[in-house]
Amino acid sequence: MQTKGLLTNQTILKIQETLKGNNAGFGKIPGTALKNAQTGEIVYLPPQDSEEILNLMTNLEQFIQNTELSDYDPLVKMAIMHFQFESIHPFYDGN
Repeated sequence: MQTKGLLTNQTILKIQETLKGNNAGFGKIPGTALKNAQTGEIVYLPPQDSEEILNLMTNLEQFIQNTELSDYDPLVKMAIMHFQFESIHPFYDGN
């Protein structure tokens, strides 16, 4: 893994490949709906279309690398990045 530099989609894909032992990529296999454990009701359905997921991940990468946001509190920026990543849910087998 990289020891310095910005977090990119390539880095995210490499981390996923290392952790999960596959190179499935972003959204090539439909992900899991998030359900209420008590009722089974779907409470969130992440994007399922691979092109949409790639577009959203590209947008997230641009946000991460946007130097105009360097004045933002790093914890706020990290919280936004985490929320966006989890909302996109780009991997079918773990995020």
